[in-house]
Amino acid sequence: MCGVNKLLEDKKIGYVRGSAALAPRRQEKEPNRQRDYEKLRKSKIERENRLKHKKNMQKRRVLKTIVTIFIAGIGLMYNEGRIYEKQQRIIEINNDIKLVNQQIEDTKFQLLKLNSVANIKETADNELNMTIPKNTEAVYVDFSKNNFAEVPQEEKESFAEEVLGKIKSLLF
Repeated sequence: MCGVNKLLEDKKIGYVRGSAALAPRRQEKEPNRQRDYEKLRKSKIERENRLKHKKNMQKRRVLKTIVTIFIAGIGLMYNEGRIYEKQQRIIEINNDIKLVNQQIEDTKFQLLKLNSVANIKETADNELNMTIPKNTEAVYVDFSKNNFAEVPQEEKESFAEEVLGKIKSLLF
């Protein structure tokens, strides 16, 4: 029967048939416990790693959202600044336009004041010592006739050509 015991022990069934009084061997289930413990430990580590990875992914999403909002805020502030500067420039230009329009109105008023017949007569009498001509002193000119002698165009061109010719001869 000893052979049967060995056969059964070799198969690791876990029990001994027959007499085992002299050398009882019990198979301890310690290797299974150790293996189960290792499986549990590995699964716990894997679960912790998955949870860490999940938390890291959530942190990344939150950080990406914060960075995106920050960049969008900076972009909006930049655009608002540009708009504000342009509005200020428009206000300055409108003020300049009002000032120029006021100057134009002042100039028109001064022109009207200076163009008045009474003002012209006063300036002529007082400042320029002019007097009103008498009929005998007045000279009338008829502008319907050509009272001026015409200068031939060819003479002007020939003079200009002469001057250019002299300049060219000096330079070249």
